[in-house]
Amino acid sequence: MLQTWKRSILWATALLVVLAAGSVAWAGQPVFHGIVSQGYMNSTEYNYLAPTVDGSFAFNEFLLNVSAPVSDNLRVGAQLMSRNLGSSGNENVVLDWAYGDYRWRDWLGLRVGKVKTPFGLYNQTRDVDMIRNSILLPQAVYTESMRNVMNGFEGGSIYGSFEIGDANSFEYDAFVGTVDVERDVWPVSELTQLILANVYGSALPLTGYRSETKAVYGGALRWNTMVEGLRFGASWFHGELSGIGTFSSPLGPIDPEFHMDATPWYVLSAEYTTDRLLLAYEFNRAFVDMELKGLVVPTGLTPPLPTTTTMDLDLKDRRGGWYGQAAWQWNDTFQIGGIFAMYYPDYTVREGDGFDYKQRDIALTLRADVTDNWLLKIEGHAMQGVGDVESTLNDGIALTEEDWYLFIAKSTFYF
Repeated sequence: MLQTWKRSILWATALLVVLAAGSVAWAGQPVFHGIVSQGYMNSTEYNYLAPTVDGSFAFNEFLLNVSAPVSDNLRVGAQLMSRNLGSSGNENVVLDWAYGDYRWRDWLGLRVGKVKTPFGLYNQTRDVDMIRNSILLPQAVYTESMRNVMNGFEGGSIYGSFEIGDANSFEYDAFVGTVDVERDVWPVSELTQLILANVYGSALPLTGYRSETKAVYGGALRWNTMVEGLRFGASWFHGELSGIGTFSSPLGPIDPEFHMDATPWYVLSAEYTTDRLLLAYEFNRAFVDMELKGLVVPTGLTPPLPTTTTMDLDLKDRRGGWYGQAAWQWNDTFQIGGIFAMYYPDYTVREGDGFDYKQRDIALTLRADVTDNWLLKIEGHAMQGVGDVESTLNDGIALTEEDWYLFIAKSTFYF
């Protein structure tokens, strides 16, 4: 029933978009925008987000969107997207967003369809490369491992803005819906693989996967202060996800069930902008409880595997982190920027032995707007720690080097 309801919303929204794009009798002409980008990544010591140690061009995006006003208050739009970042996306064309947006008053509007999640300052525009300085959003807050959960939802939201006095205004956005999760998303892949690798001695291939989200909901509040260019924000996300992953093991196929409950995941934000300067700071914490049930493990020697047992595991994810960012528009062509970020897989443990309890990221970016529709970026990251390095992406090798580096270059065309 839930899946039927979701699909009906998406198809109805898509139909409205097609009608809007093809009908000159409506309130205005459709507007088209597109982005095509290609990047290159290279890192020392560890693969990060993609097979980057040997250099990787598996980093590209293609977006095409259309929007049109149906009336003075109603607008519809949709965006197709193809992306590739390591094993994520795989250049499959997907419906990134598609919704109808009815703005009844400044203080109350309604969006229904597949909608971007209001999370932090930049999640809703994370794929719009030309409006920011950095290539990668700070992974301490906008982690790629949770992109498929946090990127968008299928459902509805209410939003609006209102003024208090002559110089202060507030914006709010509250949402509820569900999400479709790809098979390689955390925790299906990384978390389960880590557990299985500890049990079996190596990672096991994921051969099948299905999931179901019970619900996601949350909201965002932003305060545009009396100081021009200064705003503060807070956003909150709650999600429940269940599923079954099938893994190929020496025992044959095993099918552990998992359940994830994020209660809550929040971000606190601050930003100051002028014509040339950007300063931003964001802090996030996650409180995620997880269960793995029906995990078949060997109790004998390997090989052979004479006996097995089935166990259930309760796990907690308390990740968190923060970043500070600055960017300066040097002239009409060049912009420079930097980010200092700290990420902790367990925010309650911010000091300790070793270097897997944290990941510090110092990044510098140079952006060049070559023409009105073409930009180039180069970016360097000096990393310390491996708190955000996926062991499965590194074939389970020992993470023995604390300091490592990442270089990224990217070219983007847009219209």
